[in-house]
Amino acid sequence: MTNLQIRSIFFALSFFCLCLFSCSTNIQPCSQPTEFPVHMHTSQVVGYDTNHIAIIRDTVMAKPVIGFVRNDTAYRYAFSSQTFSDFNMFLSTLSDSTSFFISPDSTNTTLGYDTLTFYYSRQRQFISNSCGFGYYFNIQSIRTTHNFIDSILIENTNVTNNASTQNLRLYIR
Repeated sequence: MTNLQIRSIFFALSFFCLCLFSCSTNIQPCSQPTEFPVHMHTSQVVGYDTNHIAIIRDTVMAKPVIGFVRNDTAYRYAFSSQTFSDFNMFLSTLSDSTSFFISPDSTNTTLGYDTLTFYYSRQRQFISNSCGFGYYFNIQSIRTTHNFIDSILIENTNVTNNASTQNLRLYIR
C-alpha cells in the first residue's frame, strides 16, 4: 500500500467516525409539568359565634366520585375509596369553560351530585425548551348546583405552576 492510499483510508475512517458521533441525539426529557390543576379544599360551616361570624372547620369527603361533563354526558375520572379534603381538577385548554360533577360520598346516594362550571381565560405559557408550552388560567367565575355544596370561595383566580397555591374552598353541608 502506498502512503497516499493509507492517508486516504485514514481520512475516510476519520470522516466516518466524525459523522457517526455528530449524529447522536441529545434530547432532554421534559421534567416539568405542562398541565396545571385547580387546587381545591373542602370546609364546612359548623355554626356561628355571638357576633354572627361563621365557625369553619376543615372537612373531608368520604369516598367521593369526581368527573367531568362534556356535551351533557358525564364521565367519571376519579373514584376514591379513601377520604380526602384536598383535590385537583384540570381545566380544558380547548375552551373557556369546563364542567365537573362531584358526589361527596359514593356510599350515600341521597346526597346526589353537584355540578361546578368554571369560566376562565387561558394564557399560553412557555415552560421550557424540552417541555414546550402549557396553559395558565384565570378563573373569572364559577356556577354550581347546591345539593351538598353550600358555597364556593375563590381564594386565588390564577391557576399556574405554583403547586402551593390553593385556588378554591368548597363549603359543603
